[in-house]
Amino acid sequence: MNGRAESVMPWQLLERLRCARLPARTDDDDEIDKLAVLRSAGLIDADLPLMRRGRGHHSYAGNAIVMRVTPQGQVAAEEPIDPTRMPATDT
Repeated sequence: MNGRAESVMPWQLLERLRCARLPARTDDDDEIDKLAVLRSAGLIDADLPLMRRGRGHHSYAGNAIVMRVTPQGQVAAEEPIDPTRMPATDT
């Protein structure tokens, strides 16, 4: 979407998308993974490329195209993040 290789969480990507000129494209595998999460939650409408699996990794065959942030995505992007509702991570 903007070529940055920094790691962002899905909700940070949602916030960026909410302010972006859409449709937006990306070929970054990490961003496409996050877009898949956002799309499955109904927060964005996007076309995602097919996943290619290899030994211990995956990549995508093409670009993802985000058409819009859904109304539910707009609401989610405006809500403050509640750290008590975050999933636990293994450390």
